[in-house]
Amino acid sequence: MEFKADEIPYFFRAGTVIPYNDPSVKNVTAPMTSLILNIVAGKEGIGSLYEDTGDNSDYATVYATTRFDHTVKGNKETYVINPREGNATGLPETRRWSVNIHNATHPLKVTVNGKPVESSAWKYNAEDHLLAFDIPETSCQDRIEISVLYSGDRGTVSH
Repeated sequence: MEFKADEIPYFFRAGTVIPYNDPSVKNVTAPMTSLILNIVAGKEGIGSLYEDTGDNSDYATVYATTRFDHTVKGNKETYVINPREGNATGLPETRRWSVNIHNATHPLKVTVNGKPVESSAWKYNAEDHLLAFDIPETSCQDRIEISVLYSGDRGTVSH
């Protein structure tokens, strides 16, 4: 692998679930109303999001978390954004998600909460092995279940 001097490589294990701020966010105290969820297909995994208001020193006791679960069964993978838990005072009540599933083979079917996502609403880049789609604004108290049926075994790309 080669990288330019201004490029920083990131290496993630299969199964990893990592939330990112939108690149437009320049202030860490800005409300997280839109997040990017980066997932690496192929193995089971978990992740979590820690949130506080970012404007005081009680971050160790007044905070909330959102857990992410990633399960695999054959060529179907399920990704769950669980309801927020903890103290959500001053935090956004709703959020939009941009989901990026890395290391994916071509998806045959994508569903969110059991409802099919039209193929025109998701993008698959075969060269980058990336499946991307958006989840509209949803309550942070709602459970969101994403299921993807992949064309390849376990949704993973073999190298």
